[in-house]
Amino acid sequence: MKHSTLHALHAQQRVPDSKESVATNTLNGGSSVRNTVSNVCEEVRITQERRVQLASLRSALGIDVSDAMLNQALTHSSCVDENNNSIENNERMEFLGDTVLDTIISTYLYTNHPGLKEGELSSIRSAIVNRYTLEEVCNELNLLRYLNIAVGQRTNVNIAGDTVEAVIAAVFLQGGLVGATAFVHKHFETQIQAKLSGGFIDENYKGKLQEVLSSSKAQEILFQGQAKNGAANSNAYRPKYATKEAEESANAHTPTFVTQVMVDKECLGAGKGSSKKAAEKEAAQMAYGAIMKRIRDHKM
Repeated sequence: MKHSTLHALHAQQRVPDSKESVATNTLNGGSSVRNTVSNVCEEVRITQERRVQLASLRSALGIDVSDAMLNQALTHSSCVDENNNSIENNERMEFLGDTVLDTIISTYLYTNHPGLKEGELSSIRSAIVNRYTLEEVCNELNLLRYLNIAVGQRTNVNIAGDTVEAVIAAVFLQGGLVGATAFVHKHFETQIQAKLSGGFIDENYKGKLQEVLSSSKAQEILFQGQAKNGAANSNAYRPKYATKEAEESANAHTPTFVTQVMVDKECLGAGKGSSKKAAEKEAAQMAYGAIMKRIRDHKM
């Protein structure tokens, strides 16, 4: 169970010492600055300019997290030399943050809305913790401005969501579940209330996705006018959903399903959920959002 796992993690949490190594990059896309790392990680060297930036973010977020921990949460894997495994990025923190966020939202919904049934709780939770909601929070907190990311690496909805989850993990590791809960309640309040209003229930993203893909103008923009499987085929642009149970959840009490939305051989979006329906809905939402962004960018 995720909740019991969090209690175990909370009991074992630690503050990183000066031997932990973190890759740093200039804030505005400059050349990366990596530490010299031997078999024993050397002391983390974070520039004074970076410390000022982290202090500013810490103040804006209202959190008490060390420079080393926060910097790691804001270090994308593209900054790390694949041959230098001593330098840590935020991938492991993103994994932990996903569990922490899921537990906090689940607890909030269970405690504050006793009238909601299990299916309703799952649907609302999925709507709150999906990639696009996380991207909204990321943008509101301006986290990507502080992200260490390789020059030329473009950010996207997944990177935005992963960054939020990594920051949540940093808050949890140094402030415990109480600190992480306060952070999530504060910064997810707008999204939580919007989903609780029930408006999301009426959003049929599978239908919206099919509708936009049926537009000849959208097809021209998305596929450069090249019809999939022949222009005469009415099913050429019909999305197909490939769903399977995640390997890591095969033996779990509550399975996790993952879905990819495909048009011909192109993956337009992916999602996950506690049911096939939830996974397909999130995948359709991601695909629809990505397509609409491509259409908007084309018109600019």
